[in-house]
Amino acid sequence: MAGSTDVALETADVVLLDGGLAKLDRAFQISDEAMANVRRNLGIIIVPNAIAILLGAFGFIGPPKAAIINNGATFLAGAVGTIPLLKRKPERKPGPDLKNPEREPSSNAGKFSDMPATMPNRSRLRAATGGGKG
Repeated sequence: MAGSTDVALETADVVLLDGGLAKLDRAFQISDEAMANVRRNLGIIIVPNAIAILLGAFGFIGPPKAAIINNGATFLAGAVGTIPLLKRKPERKPGPDLKNPEREPSSNAGKFSDMPATMPNRSRLRAATGGGKG
C-alpha cells in the first residue's frame, strides 16, 4: 500500500503537501504567472531573431551582426526574467520562537556547564570505566 502513494506522487501534475485544497487556487496563480513569463521571454527572443533573419536574407546585415542581435535578445530575455524575482519578497512563516516570545532561548550553553572543556585522554577514560583492552 505504501508503494501506491509513491506512484501517485510521481505521476501527479500537482502535489499539495500543506493546506490541502485551500492552496490550489494559489498554485494555479503561480502557474499562470510562470507561463506568462515564459511567453514574454519567448517573444523577447523570437521577434529580434526573426527581424535579423529577414534583414540577413535580404543582405542588409551580415552574420556577425545577426549573431550579436541573437545574443543580445537572449541576454535581454534573461535580464527581464530576473526582474520579478528581484522584486518579490519570499513568504516566510514565523518560526516556533517567533510565535511565543516569552519562551526561553533554546541554547544548550547553561546545561553543560559542569562538563570539562576538553575530552580526557584515552588512558583516563579506560581507568575511569574500569575497562582494559577488549
